[in-house]
Amino acid sequence: PDQPLDPLQLDFGKSFTPNFFVSEYRNGEWRNPRIQRLEPFSLHPAALVFHYAQTVFEGLKAFRQMDGRAVLFRPEMNARRFQLSADRLSIPQVDEAFFLEAVSELVENERGYLPAAPGCLYIRPPLIGVDATLGVKSASEFIFFVLTLPAGGYFKGATAATGPGAIDVLVTTAVVRSAPGAMGSVKLPSPQKKSAMR
Repeated sequence: PDQPLDPLQLDFGKSFTPNFFVSEYRNGEWRNPRIQRLEPFSLHPAALVFHYAQTVFEGLKAFRQMDGRAVLFRPEMNARRFQLSADRLSIPQVDEAFFLEAVSELVENERGYLPAAPGCLYIRPPLIGVDATLGVKSASEFIFFVLTLPAGGYFKGATAATGPGAIDVLVTTAVVRSAPGAMGSVKLPSPQKKSAMR
């Protein structure tokens, strides 16, 4: 950016860095891992991700240190959960070392967009099934990509003095987040609002 980003002026989830990481899974292997300019995907309207939600994701953060370095918070735990989530949904695993390298290289590449404290670089790695079929089956082709977003607090303008901000939540006894043997330990989209799930 032309000037340092002010973490208090960032809307969470709306500003992206100009590049992202992407790799495709075809014929049983991950191919062409690369960092490239952020651009829209072209997916068939029948892609499995749209109809059967064969997708998992993670969320982690990088923080700027006093010496200017960008450091990740517990990325190996996100890599491990990403594998477990993929396995649960019959998605080819992204090797933990591959996941960590993709995230680390992208963060280093986009480091100029990492705001100072209390800001961070929010990192979103999804994995989606992209076969064009409406048959009930696991996909055979996938896209793994990593987005980075400069972020401040979850609520724009919130400071230690004003408090972290607030959000309305729905508390219900009629809907459960998970049950024994269900998907509560897997990171995947849900039809419920996130505020109702926590």
